[in-house]
Amino acid sequence: MQTIINLLFIPLVIILIRYRMQTASLIRQSGELELPENTNQLFRLDFPSSIFKKLVLSLNRYVRTLQDSERALRTQQQNLKWQMTCITHDLRTPLTSIIGYLDLMEQQEQTEAGAQYLSIVKQKSEVLQELISDFYEMTKIEDPDYTMEFELADPKTLLEDILMSYYDEFQNKGIDLHLKLETAPPVLLSGRDMLRVYANLIENILKYGEKEAWVTHSRVRNEIRTVFANRFPKSRAFDEKKMFDRFYSGSTTRNEQSSGLGLFTAQLLMTRQGHSISATVHRGILFITLSYRTAHELPAKPGIDTTQR
Repeated sequence: MQTIINLLFIPLVIILIRYRMQTASLIRQSGELELPENTNQLFRLDFPSSIFKKLVLSLNRYVRTLQDSERALRTQQQNLKWQMTCITHDLRTPLTSIIGYLDLMEQQEQTEAGAQYLSIVKQKSEVLQELISDFYEMTKIEDPDYTMEFELADPKTLLEDILMSYYDEFQNKGIDLHLKLETAPPVLLSGRDMLRVYANLIENILKYGEKEAWVTHSRVRNEIRTVFANRFPKSRAFDEKKMFDRFYSGSTTRNEQSSGLGLFTAQLLMTRQGHSISATVHRGILFITLSYRTAHELPAKPGIDTTQR
């Protein structure tokens, strides 16, 4: 009798072991399905089982539905971005021509009223040109296929070059610019895109700043930082939580002549390079801080030696 019980018990133990192993396998597979690279993966059986087969078939039907929906959504988003890129590109060319003709008209004799109207039209055209240009750049950067050329570079050198090119504009705006650019270790970055970040932050100061502005670059303990700071008018209020939102400019009026895409684009570019950007407001001064991850903290880039100190 004991022998019969033992013979019946052994298959039961095997079934229970397989049940636990298959359950653990399905739990593991559910975690793997959440990984972005496993967009076509389905649940699978490790052992033949009629009970688990029905469960896996039901789960896979649900997974396929989700995968199809995600693929359709990605395709729709890519098509929309492509259309936006085409539209903004098509608008830029005729608008550039319009501004060119306005320049020619300004050279002709005008009545006082005509000159005033012409000035308004040109100003509005230039604002529109800037809006379209910002939107065009944003759609390009958001494209998953947007590429960056990484190199080990010193942000201080890039900052010195671009700040020098804006010197006259700070003078014309009456903004006293204070610089403190210290030597720090090189950072793995895309020079073209980092210059765009700096340009956006400088233009942000020129648009919204007044009286004084500061740009510092230093190594704080083990972190390399660049800080852009500026005073701003009391009439403008910035919300730190919204600073990097798309189209946010800190203005409640409908006459704001800015796209509100400068900081949003800067954050996109910093994130894609593996670095970060943050904003704080204190006593009427806006601080934008760029924090760089060192070359040793970032994933290795092909063909780039990151052993430099």
